[in-house]
Amino acid sequence: MTLYSQEILRRSKEVWGSEKPSMVTHIIRQSNPICGDRVEWQLHIENQKIVEAWAEVKGCALCKASASLISDNLVGSSIEQLSSRTERFLTDVEGILNNDPRTGEASVFEALPLAPARQECVELPWHCLKEALSQN
Repeated sequence: MTLYSQEILRRSKEVWGSEKPSMVTHIIRQSNPICGDRVEWQLHIENQKIVEAWAEVKGCALCKASASLISDNLVGSSIEQLSSRTERFLTDVEGILNNDPRTGEASVFEALPLAPARQECVELPWHCLKEALSQN
């Protein structure tokens, strides 16, 4: 098992959301000063649903792959759906680190116990999104 699986490497190279939303209702930037990963989300939310989304991720392959996972089914999702999805992902990452295999989205990071310090890299895009969704 390797920390950088083929799926993580593939996802880390994906480009999505190349155009910023025409109208930004929610914006958040977060970084991990220890490793230098930085994430910015710009969202257009209307009627409690994501209409448009854009992210910029500057960081390692784990951070980029994690943000790529979020992009799957992001537009069109409700804030409630994304909040639940985020909590499930973060719980699954904890499970992986505690040697409790998971089958959800976080399962792509099954090798995380090889480098537990990299948990923050995987979680940063999700924490950043969570913060953006909590803005009024």
